[in-house]
Amino acid sequence: MKAKNQEKNTRSDTQNGILYVISTPIGNLGDITVRAVEILHKTTYVAAEKISHTKKLLSHYRISATYISYREENRVHAADEIIRLICAGHDVALVSDAGTPGISDPGHYLIERCISLDISVVPIPGASSALAALTKSGFSSDQFIFIGFLPRKGKKRTEILEELSRERRTAIIFESPKRTINTLRDMAEHIQDRPVALCRELTKLHETCLRGTAWELIDISQEHDPLKGEVVLVVSGFQDDPKMSMLSDEDIKRRAEDFVRKYPEAKTGTIAAMLSKETGVRKSRAYRMIVDVRERKD
Repeated sequence: MKAKNQEKNTRSDTQNGILYVISTPIGNLGDITVRAVEILHKTTYVAAEKISHTKKLLSHYRISATYISYREENRVHAADEIIRLICAGHDVALVSDAGTPGISDPGHYLIERCISLDISVVPIPGASSALAALTKSGFSSDQFIFIGFLPRKGKKRTEILEELSRERRTAIIFESPKRTINTLRDMAEHIQDRPVALCRELTKLHETCLRGTAWELIDISQEHDPLKGEVVLVVSGFQDDPKMSMLSDEDIKRRAEDFVRKYPEAKTGTIAAMLSKETGVRKSRAYRMIVDVRERKD
């Protein structure tokens, strides 16, 4: 029995054309696959976000095409036009400005429409900024989640950040360079001292990866020129500290009181660092505990 919505990837299965979902380079033009170039050479119609951007890529490989503008703003009308062409027997290549269509761009709408109409959708995989950043971060890749762009503000943004504070898998986040510092500030309040990697200009000449806590990355970023190019933030997963499992809250409070009594002249930050190192609590929590102890003494 034929499964419902079974893919049709060959011409003999249908008289319709095919929607090819083609991954394009995220920076380095050499990162397009041989298969992608072959498909683009034989496909007349190319649906692209920024036609001028895609023209540069295709011109580099001496590919000519008839372009269809497919953006978030016109996706409904453009999808209708693309589907009409496919139903008339034409193949259409869907590309984004960089990476894989459908990931943090309007491509998903067209793909979903085609599947609902039993039109064959064929992915041509390639470069991925999310996977490139995950690899470069050095964090665990056994399990990870892709968050994409965070909501710019509001309750939903806060909810996602709160979920991130408990997330045990490595998390991948896209961000605009103009909003990266604010996002790091918001993240710092939720993930505290967990390691973060800030990757930018991936696959390009000035590819960089900064590693540290969210607060440390804010300081490092502000010391350099303004961030340019799309940014990928990779956040290491939450892990239980073995020291914490052996200590109760009361044990830690008593240790904080001992430190304050033993080092009355030391700075709060210095004592907090000592408490954090000995008990495994986060530095931010240790700092608040030392402040509370000193306020009670006063």
